[in-house]
Amino acid sequence: MGVSARMRDKELRRIPPRDDEYWVTVRSRARELESDGCTGVPDFYLEACLEHDIHWRTGHTLRGGRLTTRQANLRFRLVMQDRSPLGFLSPMSWWRWVVVSIVGVVKNSHPRP
Repeated sequence: MGVSARMRDKELRRIPPRDDEYWVTVRSRARELESDGCTGVPDFYLEACLEHDIHWRTGHTLRGGRLTTRQANLRFRLVMQDRSPLGFLSPMSWWRWVVVSIVGVVKNSHPRP
């Protein structure tokens, strides 16, 4: 793993606190993209869903860094785990991560706009 890949992985794991201005930016950008939040499931961990929609649709972080689908899905799981009282053991974070990972494999056969 190269230096830039390690840096990107480290950045993916830094989750801003709930009251950070970052999440206001996430909500604003998600509105611009007409995100529907947590597609097909209850909006538990809504900010994680909104951020994942941004990452998945654009292929970039809010700061402009490139993201693969795999990295976007990892970040999605990490944000839910950060918010959950069960942390790493959060079942919801794991099953939602599995679902978006499977959907991502199917949809990755079509290029992003």
